Amino acid sequence: MRHADKEKYISELIDMTREGIEVDLPVSDNSMSPFLRDNRDSVYLKKPSEELKRGDMVLFRRSNGKYIMHRISKITENGYYTIGDAQFFEEGPIKREQICGIVTKVRRKGECISKGDFVWDFYENVWSRIIKLRKPFLKFNWKIASMSIR
Repeated sequence: MRHADKEKYISELIDMTREGIEVDLPVSDNSMSPFLRDNRDSVYLKKPSEELKRGDMVLFRRSNGKYIMHRISKITENGYYTIGDAQFFEEGPIKREQICGIVTKVRRKGECISKGDFVWDFYENVWSRIIKLRKPFLKFNWKIASMSIR
């Protein structure tokens, strides 16, 4: 899908969430890896109705118009700071009006999971707090994932 087509598609899904509809969005990059993977997983989004908190996965729109899905890493009086699960640096502040949707559940490796699932809770409560330890783990994980089994 071309970038312009992808942005239009996401805009249409966001319009649906504003009407109260929960939508399914395929994951199209690896910034949320290892939790979510490009072309393997999808997320279910809805309009945020409750107060957002640390660990929530949100879809937001950068000032350049690009949509990004990351996890909230901290909240300050200036706004929200986010980070992808495969990243090492926070982005922000993000204003509340830039946040288009919150992830309510995911289809990961073909299985639907949500809050309360061990893997979901691990990434929300543990992984989101160990940013400095991610780099060696991810390097090791990607090396293992790229090895071929004979």
